[in-house]
Amino acid sequence: MKMKNRPMKSNTEWKMWGESDPLWGVASWASRNKDGLRPWTDEEFYELGRQDWQDFKTHWRKYGMNSTACVEIGCGAGRLTRHIARDFDQVHAIDVSEGMIAYARERMQQPNVKFHLVTGTDIPIAAESVTASFSAHVFQHFDNLDAATSYFREISRVLVPTGTLMIHLPLCAWPSGAGGLIKALYHVQRK
Repeated sequence: MKMKNRPMKSNTEWKMWGESDPLWGVASWASRNKDGLRPWTDEEFYELGRQDWQDFKTHWRKYGMNSTACVEIGCGAGRLTRHIARDFDQVHAIDVSEGMIAYARERMQQPNVKFHLVTGTDIPIAAESVTASFSAHVFQHFDNLDAATSYFREISRVLVPTGTLMIHLPLCAWPSGAGGLIKALYHVQRK
């Protein structure tokens, strides 16, 4: 099934979070929503992003991260974008939520970041124009596997031939059928 620029149902949720509570929409920790006992401050939210980016970057560099140009899929309120921009010459930050992008744009003045509002899985940049593609905590929200497949096609299109990607998503359980292989690879990589 070809997704390309067709909006996903999950976009509705992210648009709502972008308008109502962008920080908690991205980092949904107990009591950290804007009406909670301890709402996120910008300082705490972006510090969480700095810590997470340090961890991601450490792992990615082991596999050949080229810091010329990066596309970040699902930039949200810029929790990671702010820090990615310190390590890349150019960053294309894409998201489906105008409110999320507006929040990030207001708090980030880095001239090497260009924000792109998208509706589907098209990445609005030229073919073979980035050396890296990054996404964290986004792919698990897609409506179906077709959306992920479409994004991987787009990533392949925009990456230079020697480019790398890092896609991070939580695994709550090993996928059925491939569990033994995935567990074995995980343990080999962790040693």
